[in-house]
Amino acid sequence: MRLPETVTTQLPVAEHQVTTPGGGRPVEFDDQAALSIVVQDFQRGSEYIAEQQYSLRWRENDLLYRSPRVTSVFEGTTVTRANVSCFTVAKHVNSIDPQIESAVFGSEDPPFLLRPRPDTSEEVIREKTELIAAFLEEMDAQTEFGLGLFSMELMGTGIWKWGDETVTKIEKRYKRKNTQVTAQTASGAIEVPTEADDEFSVIEKKVTRWRPWIEQRDVEEIIPDPGLLKPDIRKAKWICDVMYLDYYELEDLRGNPDYTLPPPAELKALFFPPEEDAPAPNSTESSTTQRGLLQTAAPRNEEASSDPLRRKLQVIERTDCDRVMAVLDQKLVIRNGENKFHRINYYSSNWWNVRRSFWGLGIGHLIGQDQRVDQGVKNSALDMLSFGVNPSYLRSRGANAPTQQIRERLGGIIDVDGDPKAAFALKPMPEVPSAAFAVLQQSSAQEESTTGANELLVQGSLPAVGRTSMGRTATGAAGLQGASASRLQGPLDRFLRQVYVPWLYTLDELIREFCPVAQIRDVLGDAMGQSYQVDMVRYLNSRTKFEALAGTKLAAKRMMAQSLPLMIQVFDNPALVQQLNELCGEYVDVGELFQMFMEVSDWKNRKDVIKKLTPEMMERLNQKLSGPGQKVQAAQAMQNQRFQQTQDLEDQRTMNRAGSRVLVEALMEAMRNQAITGEPGGPGFGGGQ
Repeated sequence: MRLPETVTTQLPVAEHQVTTPGGGRPVEFDDQAALSIVVQDFQRGSEYIAEQQYSLRWRENDLLYRSPRVTSVFEGTTVTRANVSCFTVAKHVNSIDPQIESAVFGSEDPPFLLRPRPDTSEEVIREKTELIAAFLEEMDAQTEFGLGLFSMELMGTGIWKWGDETVTKIEKRYKRKNTQVTAQTASGAIEVPTEADDEFSVIEKKVTRWRPWIEQRDVEEIIPDPGLLKPDIRKAKWICDVMYLDYYELEDLRGNPDYTLPPPAELKALFFPPEEDAPAPNSTESSTTQRGLLQTAAPRNEEASSDPLRRKLQVIERTDCDRVMAVLDQKLVIRNGENKFHRINYYSSNWWNVRRSFWGLGIGHLIGQDQRVDQGVKNSALDMLSFGVNPSYLRSRGANAPTQQIRERLGGIIDVDGDPKAAFALKPMPEVPSAAFAVLQQSSAQEESTTGANELLVQGSLPAVGRTSMGRTATGAAGLQGASASRLQGPLDRFLRQVYVPWLYTLDELIREFCPVAQIRDVLGDAMGQSYQVDMVRYLNSRTKFEALAGTKLAAKRMMAQSLPLMIQVFDNPALVQQLNELCGEYVDVGELFQMFMEVSDWKNRKDVIKKLTPEMMERLNQKLSGPGQKVQAAQAMQNQRFQQTQDLEDQRTMNRAGSRVLVEALMEAMRNQAITGEPGGPGFGGGQ
């Protein structure tokens, strides 16, 4: 079965096909208008990319990265010329890529930091941290971000698409068939497993879960607005995403209420003779997936299975801030509705930005010419060296004309006429110019200065030439490392600013808006204990600030860990605690201090260290606090306090009496000395000797 051909895709949209509701509501298009808009915008964007030769540059970057061997021979012979591959671009990309990924994801777990805004408690911060970390792990975000970073480094631009979906799956639960035997112990009743308890029954339960997702998209698959001047895809007026889906993938869309698919029988008929043929990829994609030198997967529109339902049909999805429209094989509209996110659900980041252009420059663009220089010089030098290891021979013409072919062999004898040196000799071989090695050294230095992939500090190998003593001191090594890292900081900051941190904010919004409350409680229960209770109103009303633990913030938790002992010493001061109680009406939360210690030390078992008292423990504690022994201890403590106060008062009185008597005796002695000497005070009071 084939879809009916349509001729309206090339016609302009008529006025009666557009509805403007007003009142802030988005403009609406009927299906015929949606079909024309999607197909024409897709063609317009594809033609623009082809005219700018972006696809040719991407193919060239792929060739440089893989450096395939091209066999050639010397002219007029069958002798193969040197064809050594050179992986300069691949070496730099694979030296930088681990550094970037480690800076973003390898510093902490989870790889982000939440800071509370006013009126947001630390408890909410922990709840959001655990919840977002759980969703990031479920969607395998690190892998998708890593693939996009690789594309950004090699091709110049990395693109990610995000969204959400509702997934229904079958989960299994296991229940014992027999009741376990219980035994009484000092701490209460416990279950005693027996061999009979090994038998269990399986209970299948259908569970529906909401989940967000983010995935990396290749540069050939995304067609942005040709008028996009900013290196940020979120600023585009529209985006076309070209996909090739089989029957099973299309059926998965049926559960999404935003899509309107043909009935299952009609959809299945499209995959059987006379089957619907998917349009070939545009020139942008076909040029980068051409068979031959490049080791790529089969083109997305080709059959990869004998299963007829695995054939691919083309789906073009056009997204703007107001609407999402999708067409099947450029003939049938399967989605034409409002964009529930009200924004472009794509992220992008460039390695090097280009003025007035969305697409950026990657390592393939920047040092591709250096790889060509290296490969050309090396292969030319090897060609010259091959003359030395496979030399040519000179023979006098005429007198030594052989009657048959002369075969050379080790230990063989060749008869010649006249002087052997004059009759038969080796041809002098050319030497490799010394300037060739200087060119290679200069090219290597230029590559490192361009990409920041320093041989010593990033690639992890000692330079063969140009050694320096600067790295022998701590100050010099720190300076070298800082200079190398500064070149990587620009692309890293662009990724954090345009992709990673915005996705964290978006993920927080999606959770609050679309995630069921019961699922939030389940996720937090798994992370923080099944007995944990979350205040959803407090959670939904909280505001936080996200930060990435990369770049200049790599030492965030390290500084926190260093300052924590000092904070504990300050709060351990009884005078300070008493002042907080009496003057400020505040106290120090010991549990919060312990939680901070567990966080900076990356311990995850806080709930196993500090636990709630069991009812038995609480009862014994109450008995101890309210029992007669406690009352006697309290009375004894009060009596001891009164005795101490009385003793202190008596000691003070004794000291006062002793001081008064000493003063009287001193005055009497001074008066006696004055009567004898005639001087005030006498000796010892400033008088004469």
